Amino acid sequence: MNAVRSSFRNLGARIGRPRGFLGWVRYGAVALGLAILLVAIVAIGAVAAATFYDQYGAHQARNAKAWASLTPQYAADSGQCASCHRTEYGKWSESRHVVVGCQTCHGALAEHVATAPVPESAEAIDEAEAGAASPIPVHGAPLPVPPTDRLCTVCHERTIGIPAGFRAIVPAVHYPGTSCLQCHDVHTAVAVPPPTITHSLANVPECTACHGTTVTNGVKPMPAGHELSSDAICLGCHKPEPGMTPHPIPTPLP
Repeated sequence: MNAVRSSFRNLGARIGRPRGFLGWVRYGAVALGLAILLVAIVAIGAVAAATFYDQYGAHQARNAKAWASLTPQYAADSGQCASCHRTEYGKWSESRHVVVGCQTCHGALAEHVATAPVPESAEAIDEAEAGAASPIPVHGAPLPVPPTDRLCTVCHERTIGIPAGFRAIVPAVHYPGTSCLQCHDVHTAVAVPPPTITHSLANVPECTACHGTTVTNGVKPMPAGHELSSDAICLGCHKPEPGMTPHPIPTPLP
């Protein structure tokens, strides 16, 4: 303890009072530097505290823990969807996906069911979803989550632990260049075979030279959801009809 007191006395003796104008300038510079450092420490601490408070504090709008603890408000069961979405429900109820409830893919929809139109509008809803009529506005009702490739691969991507008999794919090699819903019906998961090629492939340019993203000289463009790809990709799905001359796929240069 005595050694510590002695050290402080020696430090004070070395610092002493500033001598002359330059001494006071040095003292002022040191004091200013310490003040800036103190302000920086306080600012960093305030930002860190605010971030921590938002994540774990009592801020109800941005508290991650509070949001994580919320219970999704699901509708009673998928049968409630049938009152309006009869076409989709009919396909789903007879498919392998019947073990997967509507809200598993489309999100918690208790509020949607509570604010949706009355069942008498089911026919109009079917027409709207088939593109035959204008969609019925449902003001204030949360909409179902739309299907996406990422939603499909939550279950159907080949990963460690998936049972051997479960239908799973490796997206990078399973018909790359298009989306899941380009071939698979979203409610039955049944795949529609790609259209066959009805013309000869002898002495023709690459597929995308004619079947581009827009109509070219009356030739049908590629469907929505397709990407410009090599012949190897196109002919991996689209096969010539029997009797048509096959098109040799060019070998990539080494």
